[in-house]
Amino acid sequence: MSLKSRFQRAVAFLATALLLFSLCFVHQSVTADVGKYGDPDTKKVPADTIKNFLTPVALYKIEHGIGGYGKKIEVDEKTGKETLYYVFPLNRELSALHNGLPIYGSPEDIKANFDYSERPGFKEDPNGAYWAVKQGDIYVPAKPNTPDAVRGWFRYAGVSDFGLPLTEIRFPPDVSYRAVTNKVKILRDPWNDSIARDISEVARAYYEGNKPNNLDQMFETWLRDYMYTDMKGQTLRDALLQAGLNPDNYGELKHYVMPVTNQSGEAAAVVLILQYPDRQIVYRTYERVERNNPYNFTLTTIPGSGVPVSSKISYKAKIKFDRNVIYTKYHPTVSREAIDSKRHSYVKIDVRIWDIGYYRKVPIYEKKTEYDDEDNPYTAVVLKGYNLEFVPATEVRYKDPYARVVRYRNAGIRYEYPYKIENLQVGSNSISYTVYFMFEKAGRSNPNEESYITAINYNSSTDSKIFFPFEVKIDNQSFEVNTLVKDNVPINTFTATLVDPPGPDRTKIYRVLHLREKRTENCVLTTNGQLSFTAQVSYLNATPQIGIFRTSDASLTWSIERNIYPQ
Repeated sequence: MSLKSRFQRAVAFLATALLLFSLCFVHQSVTADVGKYGDPDTKKVPADTIKNFLTPVALYKIEHGIGGYGKKIEVDEKTGKETLYYVFPLNRELSALHNGLPIYGSPEDIKANFDYSERPGFKEDPNGAYWAVKQGDIYVPAKPNTPDAVRGWFRYAGVSDFGLPLTEIRFPPDVSYRAVTNKVKILRDPWNDSIARDISEVARAYYEGNKPNNLDQMFETWLRDYMYTDMKGQTLRDALLQAGLNPDNYGELKHYVMPVTNQSGEAAAVVLILQYPDRQIVYRTYERVERNNPYNFTLTTIPGSGVPVSSKISYKAKIKFDRNVIYTKYHPTVSREAIDSKRHSYVKIDVRIWDIGYYRKVPIYEKKTEYDDEDNPYTAVVLKGYNLEFVPATEVRYKDPYARVVRYRNAGIRYEYPYKIENLQVGSNSISYTVYFMFEKAGRSNPNEESYITAINYNSSTDSKIFFPFEVKIDNQSFEVNTLVKDNVPINTFTATLVDPPGPDRTKIYRVLHLREKRTENCVLTTNGQLSFTAQVSYLNATPQIGIFRTSDASLTWSIERNIYPQ
C-alpha cells in the first residue's frame, strides 16, 4: 500500500472513529473546553491561515459547532471585506501540562499528526501525556487504559496562540539529541534570520512584533526566578554557559532568549535558535520547570447562594457554646428581672480560627551530568520528588457569621445575623471573637445531617446551621472561605402557660449535637480539582494519614481541623 493511500485510510478512520471516542485524551483524560465566541477561552483564527493544517475531524467539528468549535464571519468596517474565522476552544488540561501555555483544540485536529509520509506524528513513551491506539501504521487518540492503548506524544499539541499548529515541546526529536556545548552557537537576534523564522513560529512572531506585552518589565524576573529545561533536561543556564553567554547579563540575553507567555502573562517557556558546528540551524524550546509557585485558588460558587468561596483552605477552629442549649433570657414570674419580654432565644458562642493557609508540594530537583547522543556531557536536572510545605495566610478579615434557621411546619428559611460581637481579635492567619445571636423563631435540627469539607449542605431543608465565614489573603489573592459550619444547632421553642398570675413556661429544650468532639478531616485535593477522602499522597518529608478522625474535646466545645493536601 502506498504512503498516499495509507494516509487516506487514516483520515477515513479518523472521521468515524475519533468522534466515537472523545476529543483527545491525555494521562488524566483531556477534552477541549467549551467556550463562547469572543471569550478569552477561545481562539479565533483566519480560516485561510489554518485550514490546510486541519484534519477532516477538526473541520467537521468547526462546521457543526461541536464541543466549543465553530466558525464566524467578520466584516471590515472600512473596506467591507468579509473574513471567515475558525474558532477553537481552549484546552485547559493541555495548557496546565505546559505551565499555562495557551493550547487550543487538541492533537486530533492537526493533520500532520496522522500523516506519516515524511515523519511520524506520534512516538511511544511510557511517560507520555497522551494515549493512542495503533491502527495499521498510524496512532489514533484513545481514552486512558483503552485495550491496546499506549502512552506517548503527538507531534503537535493543537493550535497555538499564533493561530498555527503548536509543536509539542516534549515530542522526542527526530534526529539524535545534541546538547548545547561550547561548539554550539546561539543566534543573536534570531528573529532577523530568515531560516530561524521558517523553522520557528516564535521567531517569526518576534520578527512581526508579536512579543509579550510585558517582556521588557518581566524579562529579568522570568530568567532569574524560574528554571527552564529542554526535552532531555539540559537547563537553560547550562546551555547559555556552554555557549559562552553570561546567564546573569539580562540586558544582553534579550538578544538571544525568546520567552513565550501563558494566559497569566508569565513565561511558560523560552526558545533559542541554535547553530551546530555542521551549520545546521534548529530551534530549541526550554520549558519552565515546576517550582513552588503561588497556587491558583479558583473561586467557586455555593449552589443557590451566589457566594464566591474557596474550599481549598486548611485551618483549625474551635467553637465553644456558653451553654449546650439555646436559651431564653425571659423571666416568667418576676417582671423586673425580664431582659426580653418577647421571649426571644439567645446563644453566646466563642469562636477561634487559626493556622489558616494552604499546603503545597514543592518539587525537589537534583542536578546530574548526562550525555547526549554524541557523548557530550551536559548538566541536567531530575525531579527527585516533592516536599510538603504549609503556606500561611498573610491577612485575615472578619465577616459576619450567620445562622440559617429551618423553620417548623414548612414555614421557610430565616437568616439571623449577630445581635452583638465582642472581643474581636484578628491576626495574620487567625481570628477570634464572641458572637451573640437572638432568634425570634424556632428552628429544626436533623441529627442525621453532618457537614464535611467534601459535602456541605448550604441549602438544607431539615437542619438549622450556623456559618462562620472569613476572608483571607494568600499569595496576594483575596477571597472568602465559607466552609466552617456548625450543624445541628436547634432553635428552641417556648410555649407560654396562660394563667393569672403568669406561671413558668413549658420550655422544649433541644441540645446542640456533637459537642465535646474534635474532628480532623485530612483530604486530598486531586489533580482534577476535587476533594477526596480516598486518594492517597506521600511526600519526601511527610506521609499524611487521609480520612476523618474523631477524638473528645472540652465541655460545650466543637473543634474541627481541616488539612487539604495536594495530589
